[in-house]
Amino acid sequence: MTHQEVSFPTRTRPSRPPASPEDLFGSLPKIPTRAPVLWAHQADQLRTYFKVHKNDTDVALELPTGSGKTLVGLLISEWRRRALSHRTLFACPTQQLAEQVHASAEAQGLNTVLLIGSNTAWAGGDLNAYTRCQATAITTYSHIFNEYSKFSDAQSIIFDDAHAAEGYVAEAWALRIPKKIDAYQQIFDALSDDLDPLMIERLTNKNANEEFEPEVRMLPLSIIAKNKSSLAQVLSQAITQDGNLKWAVRRVVPHLSSCLFFVDNSQWYIRPMIPPTFDHHPFVDPVQRIYLSATIGGGGELERAFGRPKIEKIGVPEAWEKAGSGRRFFVFPSLAESAQLPGALPEDHESLTKQILDLANKRLVLSQDTETTEAIATALNIPEDEIFRVKDRQFKKFAESTAGTLLAANRYDGMDLADDTCRMMLIHGLPGTSHLQDRFFETKLRARSVLQERIRTRVVQGLGRCTRGPKDYSVVVVQDEALVRFLSRDENIESMPRELQAEIRFGLHTSDSVTETILLALTKSALNQDAKWAKQAEPQIIEWREDSEVRQYAESGTLASSSRKEVMAWREAWAEQWEAAGQLAMEVHAGLNGTELTPYRSLWAYLAHSWLALAAAEGAETGLKAQEYLDYAHNSSFGTTWLKEIQRNKTTIPTLDAWDDEAVGAVHAFAASGIRSTKLQTQLTQMIADLGQTAADKYERGLTALGKFLGMRTFKPEGSARADSVWLLPQLWITLEAKSEQLSGGSISATYVRQTNTQLDMVANDEELENYPEGSFSVIISPKMAVKPDAVPAANRNVYLVSPDTIMQIAKETKQVWSSIRSLATDCDDTGQRNEIAKTLWGSKLLPEQVKERLTREPVK
Repeated sequence: MTHQEVSFPTRTRPSRPPASPEDLFGSLPKIPTRAPVLWAHQADQLRTYFKVHKNDTDVALELPTGSGKTLVGLLISEWRRRALSHRTLFACPTQQLAEQVHASAEAQGLNTVLLIGSNTAWAGGDLNAYTRCQATAITTYSHIFNEYSKFSDAQSIIFDDAHAAEGYVAEAWALRIPKKIDAYQQIFDALSDDLDPLMIERLTNKNANEEFEPEVRMLPLSIIAKNKSSLAQVLSQAITQDGNLKWAVRRVVPHLSSCLFFVDNSQWYIRPMIPPTFDHHPFVDPVQRIYLSATIGGGGELERAFGRPKIEKIGVPEAWEKAGSGRRFFVFPSLAESAQLPGALPEDHESLTKQILDLANKRLVLSQDTETTEAIATALNIPEDEIFRVKDRQFKKFAESTAGTLLAANRYDGMDLADDTCRMMLIHGLPGTSHLQDRFFETKLRARSVLQERIRTRVVQGLGRCTRGPKDYSVVVVQDEALVRFLSRDENIESMPRELQAEIRFGLHTSDSVTETILLALTKSALNQDAKWAKQAEPQIIEWREDSEVRQYAESGTLASSSRKEVMAWREAWAEQWEAAGQLAMEVHAGLNGTELTPYRSLWAYLAHSWLALAAAEGAETGLKAQEYLDYAHNSSFGTTWLKEIQRNKTTIPTLDAWDDEAVGAVHAFAASGIRSTKLQTQLTQMIADLGQTAADKYERGLTALGKFLGMRTFKPEGSARADSVWLLPQLWITLEAKSEQLSGGSISATYVRQTNTQLDMVANDEELENYPEGSFSVIISPKMAVKPDAVPAANRNVYLVSPDTIMQIAKETKQVWSSIRSLATDCDDTGQRNEIAKTLWGSKLLPEQVKERLTREPVK
């Protein structure tokens, strides 16, 4: 028998660890796909990180879209793996992004393994390579924030696209209960003794979407604490109705008193406001967490998103400000003058938009949701066989094709369409809220200042999908008036990089100065990068850039200072240390100074009240402080209804402000005046008919009638350049503008906005008063919500846009509610009648404070 010679395997001696991440780049294998050199700004970031921040527990690197931040992150992760013998993770928000990063790492000759999808399908050798520090693991956020993470032993974690992380991190501690499962109604049943029945009716009604305007509510924390046992039972049983809820239920149910409960007519959304990442060892145990962000901002958004008290930051290198990420020509079809009717906007911009998109064989269509991207494709008559969809993982096919349109819903990050891959994109709509907490902040709390940084970031990211390097270029078509207004506001533009500021301002100026025909020709010039573009456009953009200056939002510094204590407060609340949480909430409340932050301040006053009240229920001497902070919350929630909605239950009469009480009295007096039912119905029917007209005199008459039926003193002022209707209460005035030319389309000019700015002052003069009441406002009624760019900064803060549909919705609800009011007027005494009228108007959202909330959702500025 022949014996085979055996021997022990020889050791491969590891190479000398690289001295720094920058040195590591020089030692990478010289393969064709490797980047030939580091850009100057990449080298600057790596040097700053190595010299100053390599030992920090949390550090963020800011590198804008197209600046090569992925390579910077990969070099740092590889250096920490080799030099420090760390088990390193490179985490991405989605699997597709993880695949892209893995491909990028291979192209640079870096040793990585891709660990995504079900962990049961991972190759044992790949997981072992990570565990033994032989390769960096490329994975997704969800695998780190999983309750049973396979990466509990990581020593260094790099989070890519950290600017987009809030939803991905929070999702680990968020529970969504959709309306389609029984648990949605069962939660209402468990809380029915403590909730306003009118709210339950509005949200659970099968026809809620047709009968009522969509809204989101937050429940009182005290009610959640009181009913947490029954809620825990309902939520635990929900797993049998939807198995996907299992892990979220396990995490959230033990901490229900520490969660906020949001609900609309489609789902419940349950979560702590700031994710308790401190309680998750795979996240907190590593030696270092590195956050790669296209924009860091100045408001503490990164700290809130990851639940970290403090994150060190490395800002954008000066070298990048000079290099930029290519060139974009912004086109705003809605601003171009009609070629047939000079001075007027075309009735339909789709034709111009289609002509512009047809200048390129390949186009990207980006919007917030699938429904919108599909509708755009249909409106532009794009053949089905020319459509690629990101949601169907057709990105690679589009990249390799020579023609087609890529529909990308909600993909503001993680798509690299460099160079000839795509040079034409359409971006539609303002990327808004992604979950009910943000919707509550925006629509109920009116704390837009807290969300503006996140919205700005998503816009900037979206605008950079087709320019991925200094020599890249593309055309960006901007569609939808909300986005046009956002890009017209100085405070938004000035918070962006100087190069982008210049490109946007040049695009606004160009689109607003020429006809459709000329704009189409100029777009073709930009797409061809011809001599006209080089000689006429480039020098102007450079001038705009030289005149630009980056300024953070005015509230950013205050919000940044507040973020540490906000994170700490929610840590204490998650641990049910109510007195400590309440004390920190009081400190947050004290630090949130400034008018723009008043709504956010009111929320923190309410949180302080709620947590101190829970502490008092456990025996702490915090009851008086709890009441004091409830008073603070009411004082700073002036002009909004969210706090009254939270406090309202099935037995209480709505708490009325002075203006609400005045309106209820007027409605009661009118109802009790003896007006005949037939005459009343005739007036209500005429009001609806008038508001369905575009003729100015009839529409103005309808507006004046509507204000009267809402309990206000109404009239049409005499004289030129006056409001079309005025609604007055002693402590709340509303002026309404609805010229016939606005009703038939067109754009609102700066002159018209400045005229609207003066309407309240002129009414004050009519009333022989020095000033109008605080909280008063003016609205411009327009179907297309189109505003000239120079009109946006000209507007006062109390000027708003309203669609005719919103006015008609309020009018129809008013007509319907008056049927109930008439019967109430004969069924009880005066006090009882007034109380019932108040409850009826409240339930229909027709009290003046509620009407104000409905009319002030779209500020011009």
